[in-house]
Amino acid sequence: MEKARGNLTEVYIIRLEPGSDVLEEIEEACRQYDIKNGVILSGLGGWSRASYFDPTRFPDGRVGYGTAIVKEGLLSLVSISGLICHEEDGTVSPHIHVTLSYGDGTTIGGHLGYGSKVLTTTEVVIGRVEQIDMVRRVDPVIGLPLFHPIQL
Repeated sequence: MEKARGNLTEVYIIRLEPGSDVLEEIEEACRQYDIKNGVILSGLGGWSRASYFDPTRFPDGRVGYGTAIVKEGLLSLVSISGLICHEEDGTVSPHIHVTLSYGDGTTIGGHLGYGSKVLTTTEVVIGRVEQIDMVRRVDPVIGLPLFHPIQL
């Protein structure tokens, strides 16, 4: 187990406009406000396109994320959660999951990918975390970039 203790110190609220790419805009806001250690606190909105990944088992037996699943239509963002981490070189590297629903109640979701498009609006609340360095690096056993909290 890896663990660290810190404080939630600031809150940022961003509103994304129609047609914008959700993940790109979140990354841009994090760069603008220099948020490399944070958490997605809340979010809602309407999307026209969702691009996400669900776990898959590859032929060699390992588990990871394969090809993006892309769904289009009138989608409601029901839930968004995740961590705002960074690579060892300091590059912002969010790990975000979403749940969306169609008007008939069908629900979809997974690991947020590039290409998810805002239909009407999307509001996201991000909290800055201090006293924890939230690094993502490739785990040698699993082979995926994973979160490693480091106490500062």
